[in-house]
Amino acid sequence: MDRSANPLFLSFPLGTWLRTSVRMSVFFPIVLIVFWARLGFQLGTICSLLLLVSVIIHEFFHVFGARLTGGEAHEILIWPAGGLAYCQPGPSFRSEFLTTAAGPLANVLLAALMLPVVYNSPDFETCFHPIVVPAVLLGDDILQDLALLMFTLNIKLIYLNLLPVNPLDGGRMLQTVLSRYWDASLVAKVSIW
Repeated sequence: MDRSANPLFLSFPLGTWLRTSVRMSVFFPIVLIVFWARLGFQLGTICSLLLLVSVIIHEFFHVFGARLTGGEAHEILIWPAGGLAYCQPGPSFRSEFLTTAAGPLANVLLAALMLPVVYNSPDFETCFHPIVVPAVLLGDDILQDLALLMFTLNIKLIYLNLLPVNPLDGGRMLQTVLSRYWDASLVAKVSIW
């Protein structure tokens, strides 16, 4: 099925950035509604924007990973479950693995950039919870609060993306590794969990 005909992929263009067409799903506002319901209007809006930035950077790292290892990538779709970078890795294990691993690496780097700002925060340990968002007031130290939110959202993206389940990055990396040792058709059957 042509993905442009699939209603799940209905989207509008955000432009072409770094030779990559970026589109946003018409369903992306669902994320905003969920965040508003769980966190309130102000915090929900800020978390949605920080998540959007993190997802776009994550997907561009997939694009860069493909291009740097002999592959191609020309399109990114941002949708409620995250992002999809349409990449064709080069014809090697290295290209396939690094194209996929580049996305989670982006989240590790974003979290590491925030670490010096958030390390002494009383909410630092809460950031590592897989679901809970630290209670920030967005008051006197707004930069630390924003850094804390950016840190925790990227930690959560790392957890999610490294799950060894398709179509997440962890599942795709596992599939790439297993394909080196087993027949690709067997790996494909096993990896459709």
